[in-house]
Amino acid sequence: MRTNLPVTQIEHQMEDAQLIVSRTDLKGRITKVNLDFVEISGFTEEELIGAPHNIVRHPDMPAAVFEDLWSTVKMERPWTGVVKNRCKNGDFYWVEANISPFHEQGDVVGYISVRRKPTREQIAEAEALYARLRAGKAAKPLYARILSRINDVYITHALSGGLVLIALLFTLASGVSLLSLQHATERMIQLTDKIQVLDDSKQVKALFEDERTKLESIARRAQIQAVAYTLFAMFFSALLGIWLVRKISYPLKESSRHLDALAEGDYSKPIVAGSRDELGNLLMSLKSVQARLDFDMQETKRVALENFTIRSGLDNVSIPVSLSNELNQLTYLNRAAEAFWNQLSGDISRRVPGFSVDRLLGASLADYFEDEDVGSAYREKLTALRTFDMVLCERNLRLTAIPMYEASGKYRGRVTQWEDRTLEVRAEGEIARLVVAASQGDFGTRLELEGKDGFFLQLGEGLNRLLDIMSAGLADVAAVLNAVARGDLTQGIEADYVGTFGQLKDDTNLTVGRLREVVGRILEVSETIRSAAGEIAAGNTDLSGRTEEQAASLEETASSMEELNATVKQNVQNADRANTLAQGANDIAAKGGDMVQRVVETMGEIQDSSRRIADIISVIDGIAFQTNILALNAAVEAARAGEQGRGFAVVAAEVRALAQRSAQSAKEIKGLITDSVGKVEGGATLAGEAGTTMQEVVERFSQLVLLVDEITQASREQSAGIDQITLAVAQMDEVTQQNAALVEEAAAAAESLDDQTSVLVRAVSVFDLGDGSRRSSGGSRTSSALAALSAPSQSAPSVSE
Repeated sequence: MRTNLPVTQIEHQMEDAQLIVSRTDLKGRITKVNLDFVEISGFTEEELIGAPHNIVRHPDMPAAVFEDLWSTVKMERPWTGVVKNRCKNGDFYWVEANISPFHEQGDVVGYISVRRKPTREQIAEAEALYARLRAGKAAKPLYARILSRINDVYITHALSGGLVLIALLFTLASGVSLLSLQHATERMIQLTDKIQVLDDSKQVKALFEDERTKLESIARRAQIQAVAYTLFAMFFSALLGIWLVRKISYPLKESSRHLDALAEGDYSKPIVAGSRDELGNLLMSLKSVQARLDFDMQETKRVALENFTIRSGLDNVSIPVSLSNELNQLTYLNRAAEAFWNQLSGDISRRVPGFSVDRLLGASLADYFEDEDVGSAYREKLTALRTFDMVLCERNLRLTAIPMYEASGKYRGRVTQWEDRTLEVRAEGEIARLVVAASQGDFGTRLELEGKDGFFLQLGEGLNRLLDIMSAGLADVAAVLNAVARGDLTQGIEADYVGTFGQLKDDTNLTVGRLREVVGRILEVSETIRSAAGEIAAGNTDLSGRTEEQAASLEETASSMEELNATVKQNVQNADRANTLAQGANDIAAKGGDMVQRVVETMGEIQDSSRRIADIISVIDGIAFQTNILALNAAVEAARAGEQGRGFAVVAAEVRALAQRSAQSAKEIKGLITDSVGKVEGGATLAGEAGTTMQEVVERFSQLVLLVDEITQASREQSAGIDQITLAVAQMDEVTQQNAALVEEAAAAAESLDDQTSVLVRAVSVFDLGDGSRRSSGGSRTSSALAALSAPSQSAPSVSE
């Protein structure tokens, strides 16, 4: 269950006239609320619409109460109870809630809730009940719940059961009689059998007396039982009748009483359905009807109040407003509209005899319009907002018609706003004529104020006052400009103006003052310019001579630069040749370095071969030594052999001699080889030093080539620079020649400036500065001076080039 926190202990009591009304969908979301709900809950209408209804649930309310509420309304039965609700700020208020299903086209589409102020006794009972529920106790004792279940038995079911019980009792009574009769019959048969056996009459008589007594006893007992069952059946029938009367008559009386209250418009009487039988369901349905009527009545009151508010507002607006229905019949005129038509009634009655404002309601306005186009439009259905301008009884009227529709979109007529534009149209014409005259320079026209009042009187007075100010202000400006045109710079505007005309006054006086100041300064500067022009002419003459000397010097400089340029170009050619030779020498040195490197490599190879030959000689020496040893061994063996080994001894001696010679020769060769290896190593060392030297030579030649190349580049840059200098000198020579020509032109312009300055002095001297500075007078002198100032001088040369 949702828990809304925080809560306070501050209670807000409903007013007796307050009625909280709301409607929810099947899921409990609020779809409609009234103003009383908004005021007491503290929530805004926007916060309530779309929110679940438990937004006002108080944490003190047990969940069982709302379970009972939902189970009841889901069975399409109304629910009534005293509920504690929470305000937005945590305060609380008690309501007596009546919740009923809301049907549309036979289906339940939501629930309506109408809540009134409960009594303090109801609140106390509810608090006690909710305390028992929160403690886990049952809301009613067991016997009360049993009686409630019995009371809820349908009348038809109870009546059927009672009739069955009565029938059963009568059946029991009849059965008892039949059983008694059957028992008596059996006794009579037994008696007959006994009589046939007995012969003695006394015995028979005694037997008859005995049986008669027994039969009478059985009959009495059967009769008593039958009467008892019958009396019980009659008593039960009476109780059933009384119960049925009470069961039916009380709910019917309650229904009749509540129906009378509903007929009288009283929806506040609580309808209590004590049972859930047919009549209880009738009261429940009547309770739903009461809630629905109460809800609809509150909605009707709300709409009526809104309509009354709207009508009250329309009645009190100053603009005439009328309403017409879908048949174009007038249904409403507000007070302003009635007053407006009363003003027209005299003129309309002359055209429509018998006209009266009281007869307008129910009639068509088109019958009184003079404009046929507007009349035909008011006889047709209006589909969109339209504005009509027409003339009625010599009054210029503007009608604004707006269509009215129901919520379903059905056309219900139109609302018309009436605007009398007679004075406005008349004023528009006068203002148009006034504007035309003012645009043509006529500021003497004024608006007629007679017959005007209110806004148009204020407008006429304001426009006339504006024209007076404009006329006076423009006249003062024209007078000052006329004085300036005559050369009088002593005049100004003395009248007081504000706003734009005040600024125009200040600007005009400032302009004349500035013009007076400028003319005075022109007079002073003209004299200065005249003396300066003479000095400029003398300076130009001196400058012309110096410029000619400079031109001659530049010609000589240009000739020298051409000779220097030829020399530098020859140097560039020589540097190019030196660069070519240096490149060739560098290539030859590089080839020499490569040859020396190859010699060094060959010497190294010879040195390696000499070392290998020395090694081979060492091997041969070793072989000779071993051969000598072998020859000695052979001689020793031959000596041992005696005569038989003598020949072998001779051979061994020869071999030994050969080995000794070989060893001697190998020793000599080894000495020679050792000497050759030493010399070869010396040659290799010298060849290596020669290679290093050649490498340094090649590097120096490379540096020399780079240096020569840089000299060549520098010579070329010098040649290019000298070319540029030559070009610049030539240009300077040309510019100097032009300067000489310009100096001559400047001298001529200085002379012309002197002449123009004299003309300017004569022209400016026509203005009267108010300080005695006027140097000439007369209109002819002024005109000739101004003409001389404005005419271009024919003798002044053009210096625009």
